[in-house]
Amino acid sequence: MNTVPSLSEQPFQPDEYYSPDDVSEARVAAKQTLAKWRHEKKGPAYIKSGSRVLYSGKDLIDWLKAQRVEPTAA
Repeated sequence: MNTVPSLSEQPFQPDEYYSPDDVSEARVAAKQTLAKWRHEKKGPAYIKSGSRVLYSGKDLIDWLKAQRVEPTAA
């Protein structure tokens, strides 16, 4: 059963680092989508050390906030 985190839950902590698996598990995007975004130079900022990719919790939180869409009535 798929569940969506409640609004009171924060999937990322600002001072932690997360792997693409962690980000995918939080239902931000699939691992393949994250890889595509990195290749296309879009999506959340990331850190690359050798072959390892990490995402800062603060960067993920900021990026998610920037994705917010305010619908307007037509």
